[in-house]
Amino acid sequence: MDRRTRMNYLGAALFVVAIVVCQFLWRMTGISGAQATIFAIPPSLALGWWFWVYVQGLLDLDELQQAIEMRALAIGGGVAVWLATSASIFTDVLGTPDIPIFFIAPLIAVCYGAAKWRLQRIYR
Repeated sequence: MDRRTRMNYLGAALFVVAIVVCQFLWRMTGISGAQATIFAIPPSLALGWWFWVYVQGLLDLDELQQAIEMRALAIGGGVAVWLATSASIFTDVLGTPDIPIFFIAPLIAVCYGAAKWRLQRIYR
């Protein structure tokens, strides 16, 4: 596994950990209103860092690798939006609790990873 991939996994893990920890602390403290925004800052910073690492990694790639990355991102993003929209429709129709929107970024990452794996196999 190359350094760029490790940094992307680190960014994803940092974002998920920040979400889980901040959600846990927010629910434990019971803080609401403007004071609760303090719990939104760490996940937002982690997500911003994760995107910055991804974009910086794109600059080091050759044209074929960039094409694979862009196609994987387009496919992964499209599939993630389709899954999130479908899940939202099902929760609305069935009356089940809504899925938190912050799950979309990790969902895009998983769909992108699967699409990238498949595209790399095609271009070998």
